Amino acid sequence: MQIFFQPWQRQLFLYSRSKRTGIYWARTTDDIPWWESTFSFRILFHFWTRDLPVQLVHAGAMARNGSGFIITGQSGSGKSTSCLQLLRSGYQYLGDDYIWVEQSGEAPSVHMLFQTAKVEPDNFERRFPDWASFITNRETYRDQKAIFHIHEHFPELTTRQARVNAILLPRVTGERATTFEKASPSGALFAMAPTTLHHLPHKRDISYQKLKKLTSDLPAYQWKLGYDPGEFLQSFIDFTSHEFSWN
Repeated sequence: MQIFFQPWQRQLFLYSRSKRTGIYWARTTDDIPWWESTFSFRILFHFWTRDLPVQLVHAGAMARNGSGFIITGQSGSGKSTSCLQLLRSGYQYLGDDYIWVEQSGEAPSVHMLFQTAKVEPDNFERRFPDWASFITNRETYRDQKAIFHIHEHFPELTTRQARVNAILLPRVTGERATTFEKASPSGALFAMAPTTLHHLPHKRDISYQKLKKLTSDLPAYQWKLGYDPGEFLQSFIDFTSHEFSWN
């Protein structure tokens, strides 16, 4: 039995490895933090996948025609904004915060686990004001984050899984143009591992080895994000058309 208790949140996670049964407990519904609805049972999924060739990853993912990219980095790196901007442009959404990555078979695959997107209040008001009617938490988003149920509003642009082509490491540059640059496996691991391992309790050494294998098996690219939305999209189209046959 694996147990994770967070006294300051007054919630308890229990998982039986022999029965493959998980329990999430809170004293009252008021004790459930607002962000739990955006990645529900994340801790239980982590316990479950300990013995599987699967890892929960703090990252986003987008796809087209069955092929996709993992988009990862620390909070504030631009991964959520990038995912939602690509969604606006017709790419398929698999997640913008936590994703399920399987490493069995010929190539890694990414699966949509949570279809809820979160955007910081100022970022929402600056870049996504036309989505105001989509906000789930309209009364409280300024104290939390703006939450959107992607499948509800863009059902045709969600997909269950995709083969992973590469890992993209977004970084806001302040420049106009958006560019791509080859990154090392260690750079991808450094972008992906710290926040993933910080969020997930117990057996982090096992998760680290899974992340290390993932970043060794896939090419990685620095995604230097510019502020021009037109150039952002065109550079992504040019990059994927040149590097990968998925467009």
